[in-house]
Amino acid sequence: MSYLVLARKYRPPGFEDIVGQEHIVQTLENAIKLERVHHAFLFTGPRGVGKTTTARVLARTLGCDDLDVVEVDAASNSGVDNVRELCENVRYRPTKGAYKVYIIDEVHMLSQAAFNALLKTLEEPPSHVKFIFATTEPHKIPATILSRCQRFDFRRVSAEVLTTHLKSILKKEKVKVPDKALGLIVREAEGSVRDALSLLDQVLSFADGKITMDSVEGALGLLEHQLIVDLVQAVLDKDADKLLEIIAHIDARGHDLSSVAHLVLAHLRDLMVMTLTSKPDMRVLDRSDSELKVLKKQAGQTSSEDLQRYFHVATKAADDVQRSEHPKLSLEMGLLSLLAIVPTTSVEVLLKKLEEVGGAGGTLSVSAKPAFKGKKTNAPSAPKAVLDKTKVLEERVTTANMAEAPVSWVRFVDRVRAKRPALASFLEHGRPIDFSPTGVKLSISKKTFYWDALHERDNIDLIQNLLKEHFDQEVSWQIVDDGESPKAVQTMAESASAAKKDKRQKVIDDAHAHPGVQNVMEILGGEVQEIRPLDPDLD
Repeated sequence: MSYLVLARKYRPPGFEDIVGQEHIVQTLENAIKLERVHHAFLFTGPRGVGKTTTARVLARTLGCDDLDVVEVDAASNSGVDNVRELCENVRYRPTKGAYKVYIIDEVHMLSQAAFNALLKTLEEPPSHVKFIFATTEPHKIPATILSRCQRFDFRRVSAEVLTTHLKSILKKEKVKVPDKALGLIVREAEGSVRDALSLLDQVLSFADGKITMDSVEGALGLLEHQLIVDLVQAVLDKDADKLLEIIAHIDARGHDLSSVAHLVLAHLRDLMVMTLTSKPDMRVLDRSDSELKVLKKQAGQTSSEDLQRYFHVATKAADDVQRSEHPKLSLEMGLLSLLAIVPTTSVEVLLKKLEEVGGAGGTLSVSAKPAFKGKKTNAPSAPKAVLDKTKVLEERVTTANMAEAPVSWVRFVDRVRAKRPALASFLEHGRPIDFSPTGVKLSISKKTFYWDALHERDNIDLIQNLLKEHFDQEVSWQIVDDGESPKAVQTMAESASAAKKDKRQKVIDDAHAHPGVQNVMEILGGEVQEIRPLDPDLD
């Protein structure tokens, strides 16, 4: 007898059985009850959260016979001929019931020509036809299609709801799974019901009826959580030998080191939650009491300020590991750099130590640059922060009187970015002289790579097609030399550069004005020599 996997065996037969999508179920049920069912639906959201299942339930609820429900996989039927055949069949009435339902999964995979062929039928569908489109990438669907659909956004299912759902299935299957092991499955599923059931199937096959934390980790090839705890503990203890030993052990067992780096990030996040929230057990999900105790202990060894710095450096390390041809070396160097972070000390603690030293009759030697040299005068000099800001403003004098690029232009460039990111970056260096249904004119420096790129035939064709979508009509497109046109509008690149300078200057100004900095300068008789933003994008 063939085995029926859990994901199919427990597929919801009705709206009341759909898990974690109450907002969508209620809307659809009300629409059916009030006889206000739209002719086209777009179901979007992550994989495995119930998009196709809900489409089938909706079709059944509308009274459709199985023969009158047509499911199409757009990934393997993406051509214009496939869609034309579908549109030809639309005119035939259902064999039974009032409606014929077409469910097109992964609809974003259809070609542009296929979408164009579908558009006419979607604009004026027969009264007996309903379309349901499902996709994980709605941004790839043309606006002309989107505007003719009623959109429903499916959510990832929460850990609490998913755990309850799995427990009800395990009860029917007469299988016991420890809560801690079940929590690991739920965490690995990342809000996907289908993934959770597939993982549970895998664990049940591996464990042969006796499920423990070890069997779940073994079946799914997961890293023991204790190793992540030990890694972070080595960072807190500044123990390089222990850190390298753990990484070597993890690598020898064949675990994906990119996943390890992201698990470290998740652990640092949980430590921050333990440090800052009043009810951390409510914010750190899927943690046992013993794990919460460990988190609390580690949180007591550091501060929120240091955790923020750890997280910032570890995020870059995780990105490096993911891209690196030598992930072990990148992980080692990334985590070793955390050991070099010197813990911060609050001004209050510094002042207390100064008082203790002074009260004990000791002496304190401080090396600091004097705040003033020579005789004081009544005419104060301008603060360094003010001088720095003046310099930034002077640098921007060439664009100070220019207006920012129109919002409509920015939105169009974002539309291009969704199709071809490199082309969008070229357009960001152009100055929109005119952007309207009557015509689009862009000025750009002639002797640049951007000028050449924007004159390539493929790029021109894509821009003109997207302009037609944007304005819903044919629009003329012209590029002129920036040196021969008035510079009344900033390019998006200039706006971004100016915003970056302003943001960097604000960080520097805020650091200068921070009460703690002012107190230290006053007590130690020094001045700030340099301020470097932690954010590398502001360097």
